[in-house]
Formats: sequence, C-alpha cells, structure tokens
Amino acid sequence: MVRGAFHHALIIPATFLYNQPKKLGNDAKRLRREALYDSEDLARHLANYVMNQIPTLSVSHISSKDVITPDIWSDPSRIYACLFAKASRILFLVTRQDIDAFSDFITQRFQPLLERAEAMDYSWKSRFLVVAMGEFQLVDSLPCEVIRFREIGWFRDSMALFILGKKIQG
Repeated sequence: MVRGAFHHALIIPATFLYNQPKKLGNDAKRLRREALYDSEDLARHLANYVMNQIPTLSVSHISSKDVITPDIWSDPSRIYACLFAKASRILFLVTRQDIDAFSDFITQRFQPLLERAEAMDYSWKSRFLVVAMGEFQLVDSLPCEVIRFREIGWFRDSMALFILGKKIQG
C-alpha cells in the first residue's frame, strides 16, 4: 500500500457476538470484571490507544450490542454491507469471561458463514483477527489469526501492539 495511506479496523467485543446473558456474581467479582476484563471497555481503550501509537491506523469499535443484529452472520452480503463497508479488518476482542459466548459464536455462526463464503470465492479469513486479552484456551482450529496480549495490562505488551498494527495494515 502507498506510504501515508490509512488502514481501517473495527473492534467487536465478544459479548456482542452471541446472544448470551452476562453472568453477574457478587459485587467484588462484578467490580473486578468492570475494571479489568470488560471487553466493551477494553475495545474502546484499545481503539484509542492503537490510533495514538500508529497515526496511519483508524480503529473504531462497536459500542452497543444493538448495532450488530444476530442475523448479520447468516449472509455474506450483510457482512460486506454492514462491516466491511466500515473497515478492511474486523477484530474480535475476547477476554477470559467471553470464552463460552465466543466459542458458541465461532462454531454455530462464524464457521458456517465462512464455509458458505468460500464457495463464493471470498477471501475472508485474512480480514478477520481475534484479539485475545490474557492467557486462556480458545476454540481449537480457529478460522482466523489470533493476536494474544499476554496480560490484561495490554498497553505494556508492546510486541503484541506492534503485531496488531502490522496485521491491520495488511
């Protein structure tokens, strides 16, 4: 790509991908989740931080579950119209608390969509990335690349931020 060109990415928190109610525990657990592990807040902070670090990137995030309707994953044309019209790369942000919802989304919605899309000769796998925050086991044989931030204090993981920037740029 040309020097000085902008690259666009869209971060989707895993909590928005599959209709699964949030499990709320006691107040201490809830406060800890909100402070460190809430993928909705992490998406906003990550988008801002990456854009500040790499000025040629434009990174936005989905801020409401209402923006993504559940039936968007049933049709490749809807993906193009709703997501790829906004960004060239789609990032799924996954935390430890989102593993079950993300696993359900991958196996029941995303993999069937990719299988159908491959038949229509779309090269989608390279346009989706998984951003995992912390050390935990993800679904086996994910259909897209994973960028793992080793700790929840992701802003200190300069190598993962560098790799994320390079992957967004293509």
